[in-house]
Amino acid sequence: MPTLKPSTGKGSTITLATSSGSVSNIHSIKPGPLTREIVETTHLGTTGGREYFGVELYDGGEYEVDMELDTTQNPAALVITGNQTFTLTRAMRGTSITSQPTVAFDAIWTSWEEQPIENMTLLMVKAKFKVSGDITYTAAT
Repeated sequence: MPTLKPSTGKGSTITLATSSGSVSNIHSIKPGPLTREIVETTHLGTTGGREYFGVELYDGGEYEVDMELDTTQNPAALVITGNQTFTLTRAMRGTSITSQPTVAFDAIWTSWEEQPIENMTLLMVKAKFKVSGDITYTAAT
């Protein structure tokens, strides 16, 4: 098993396996929180504090990616594309690492927001991907 060291994320990549679009020249990747809903089960006979239970299904959240604008892509076509296999490979430092850790899931490309055009700045896009279904985590080896 590898020994991981603190890492900056430099070198992390995203692959969209079923899309004609690409995610490249990434500046940041912001994973959303995993959440699940709770149901209150408090009733008139409950004493003490309120009672709850958590539902079995979780919401995988949404991933937000800041990347450089690629003017060869058609944003409307990308956003209306169906589910895509989204794989995030996290670049980690350490000893004896033979493969980097990954996070993979079906995703729906929900947003393409071009950032303001300003003097002496890169043309940037903020893209959002909604997690659909289960998430597969693969550890570094």
